[in-house]
Amino acid sequence: MLSGWLRYLVLFLAGAVSALAAPPFDLFFVLFLTFPVLVWGMDGVASDPDNGLFHRLRMGFLPGFFFGFGYFLAGLWWIGNAFLVDAQGFMWALPIAIIAVPAVLACFWGAATALARLFWAGDGRRLFILAAFFTLSEYLRSFVATGFPWNPLGAAAYFSPVTMQTASLLGTYAMTAFVVVV
Repeated sequence: MLSGWLRYLVLFLAGAVSALAAPPFDLFFVLFLTFPVLVWGMDGVASDPDNGLFHRLRMGFLPGFFFGFGYFLAGLWWIGNAFLVDAQGFMWALPIAIIAVPAVLACFWGAATALARLFWAGDGRRLFILAAFFTLSEYLRSFVATGFPWNPLGAAAYFSPVTMQTASLLGTYAMTAFVVVV
């Protein structure tokens, strides 16, 4: 029901709240509130095939980008502290660290939702499609452009010893698929 900048603001805020699911907070349950916002945001994207592939990819990219930007901005705020050790020499890099890094990382989630949107279904299959592309994006994020595997979505599943043991067997990327589907 939301459109325009208000839709993207809600997605950004839902992504920021999602960061509470990652360590050290381990509030996994917040994803039950925030991830449906992302799915509903993607449901609201126009998918008319007559609009062309680029338009459909762009419209699918934006919900994931804003959700991811909120997630990474809230989850990686601490990176800026490293630049304050020698603030005189490195203060110029602070905006890059706290704004640009989360924006670049959000592009991976935007790519995941853009590709997922191409195969989007109106039923429960969409969750598995989204999980597959999120898992792929998290894997690519770990090594593309020198890699930055911090704050993977799968780390949200480390809230209990049982899920930690599952992660030790299956890996973080399988846990990402688990988190998205659940």
